[in-house]
Amino acid sequence: MAAETFRLGGDFLPEDVVTWYHRSEVSARVHLALPGRTCTLQLIACPNNLICWWPEGGRGVSVPLEDSVRRLAMLQNS
Repeated sequence: MAAETFRLGGDFLPEDVVTWYHRSEVSARVHLALPGRTCTLQLIACPNNLICWWPEGGRGVSVPLEDSVRRLAMLQNS
């Protein structure tokens, strides 16, 4: 399965993660270019309404879907 690539705040808004999650299968991936940063963020759909956040060069952490929306909003506004 190919990963989709978007730009946060451009063609992908924080609320879009909910739509993406519900139309995706487990282990679907999306790469997000973050505004004002050179690194990217990879989101991976996990079971039970969890999203694995995997920042470029970092370690992954699973967070609830609702928290993903809040985290993306903070990144978009920073």
